[in-house]
Amino acid sequence: PAIPGEPRTRVTAEDRFVAVCGEVGRSLGLTPHLVLALVAAAIAAGADYPRRVGWLGWTLAGGALVAAGYALLQAAGADPVRWTDLDSQARPFGTLGNPDFYGQFLSAALIAGAALALFGRDVPRWLRAGAAALVLLSAGLLVLTQTRGALIGAIGGAVVLGVLWLRRTGATRGALARLSLAGLALVAALGLVVLTTPLGDRLAAVTQLGDVEARVLIYTSATRIFLDHPLVGVGFENFAVAYPAYEQAAGLKNNRTQTSAHNWILHLAATTGIAGLASTAALLVAFAVHVWRRARDADAAALLAAARALAAVHASARGLPRAPSLAVVPPALRAVAVA
Repeated sequence: PAIPGEPRTRVTAEDRFVAVCGEVGRSLGLTPHLVLALVAAAIAAGADYPRRVGWLGWTLAGGALVAAGYALLQAAGADPVRWTDLDSQARPFGTLGNPDFYGQFLSAALIAGAALALFGRDVPRWLRAGAAALVLLSAGLLVLTQTRGALIGAIGGAVVLGVLWLRRTGATRGALARLSLAGLALVAALGLVVLTTPLGDRLAAVTQLGDVEARVLIYTSATRIFLDHPLVGVGFENFAVAYPAYEQAAGLKNNRTQTSAHNWILHLAATTGIAGLASTAALLVAFAVHVWRRARDADAAALLAAARALAAVHASARGLPRAPSLAVVPPALRAVAVA
C-alpha cells in the first residue's frame, strides 16, 4: 500500500536524503511509507474480514469527532492556540494543521459515513443513524474549511457511491429513478453552497485569470520535469528539489519553491515517472475490479465504504495526502480490500 515505484526512484533521486526521509516538515519519504505499508499489512492480517473491520470504522469516527470538536471551537473564535500563519476562525482545520488537509479528511469521512448509512443493512439502526449524523457534520465542516479540492473529492466519491449502489441493487427503473432524484438533490445542495457560502466564492476564484495562470504554470513545469525524467522521475518527494530549475519567471510565488504539482497525477509523473504511474494505475484498477466483483456480497458494506472513501481521496485536487496526519488513510482503506 505504499506508493509504487518508491524504491526505484529513491536510487535515482535528485536528493536521496529527501527521497528516504521526506521533505522538512512533512517527513513522508520512503522510510515513513514503508512504515505505513507495515501498518496496512497489519490491518489486513488482523481484520479477519468482516468480523474485526468495525474497529477501523470506530477509529475513523472517533478521530473525526475529535477533530470536529476542535474545528467547531476554531470556527467560534475560541481556539486556545494562536497560530502565526493561519486564521483558524476563517478556515478551521481541526487537529490536522491545515484546512486543505482537513477538508480532504472530511471528504473521506463524509463518503464513508454515507456508504455505511446506505449499505449497512445488517448493522443496528442506531449505528446507521450515527453514520448519517457524521455525514451531516462532515458536510457542514467541509463548507467551513472552504477547501475546493475536498468538495471535488466528495463529488467524486458520491458518483462512485451511485455507481456501486446500482451495481449492488441492480439497474432497475425504480433504482434509476431514485438515483436521479438523489443526483438532483446533490446538484441543488451544491448550488446552495456555491451561492450562499464563502466556499462558493473560493470556487468562483478558480475561474479568475490570475489563479488559472498560476496553476497552468505549475502544471507546465511538472510536465517538463516528467518529460526530462520519464522513466523514474526526479525521485520520491523530490518535486520541491527539482522545481526551481523548471519554474518560470511569471510563476514565482514569494520566492518559494512549490512542494506539490497540485495535481496528483502530474505530481506522481514528475517524481516517480512511468514506473510510478503504471504501478499505481495497476493497483487502483485491481482495487476497482475487486470492489466491483464483491459489490453484491452480503458482507461487502465495509469494503464499499472503504472504496468510496478512497475514491473521494483520489478525486480531490491533491489526491495523494501530503501530510503525516492524513497519509495513513489511503493505506488503511486499501487494507480493507486486501482483507
